[in-house]
Amino acid sequence: MSDKQGQLHRVRLRILECRRHLRNLEQRLAANPRDRFARREWERTRELLAKLEDTERQLSGQPAAIGGDSDAATPSESESAGGG
Repeated sequence: MSDKQGQLHRVRLRILECRRHLRNLEQRLAANPRDRFARREWERTRELLAKLEDTERQLSGQPAAIGGDSDAATPSESESAGGG
């Protein structure tokens, strides 16, 4: 297995671990919606999962997902065009 393949394999395993952890946190939050630690951990894990998925796409040679940062900028552009 080449270094790139090994790296991709490790990233994919980490993605699976993050998804499993998210499911566990979601169950904790369903039982206790006020659990601040679980909420922060859920948010942090979601961010990590998004980064890992981007890394996986880069390593596997797939094109980047359309949507992430460009969608965040779109509403402000349309608001400035409509307001002026």
